[in-house]
Amino acid sequence: DSENKIDKIEHLLHELIIGFIIGCLIISASLITDYYVRSIVIIIIAILSFILLVKMFIDKNHKG
Repeated sequence: DSENKIDKIEHLLHELIIGFIIGCLIISASLITDYYVRSIVIIIIAILSFILLVKMFIDKNHKG
């Protein structure tokens, strides 16, 4: 049972780290003045946000 709890904490920590990275990218995108670099950062933000959303949805449906 403790192994299951450790796995759950590990998954939550990974989601927290990804969320923190997304937040940092959003802040950096607002500070970037070059249009093309900002566009690339926004695309990266969208991809990471989508991955996080899908991962959270799968984890919620898989574990009940």
